[in-house]
Amino acid sequence: MLRGDFKQSEYGKIVLPFTILRRLNCLLEDTKKAVLDTASGLPKEMNEQMRTTILSEIAADGGQIYNTSQFTFVS
Repeated sequence: MLRGDFKQSEYGKIVLPFTILRRLNCLLEDTKKAVLDTASGLPKEMNEQMRTTILSEIAADGGQIYNTSQFTFVS
């Protein structure tokens, strides 16, 4: 609930960005575990372009975008 934290005129500033984030979260849900497992196994000194290429290939089923954040919308 947004009541109390935001004025009613500010709801649009909160609802739209979170709607977009939630939809992206749903899109990436199927590949998230594989991406996180792969990302944790990659060496930290790896070239960023190579890291992006590897993780994009893992997430190809999700549209070649990926999320390495531990945060989710599940409570």
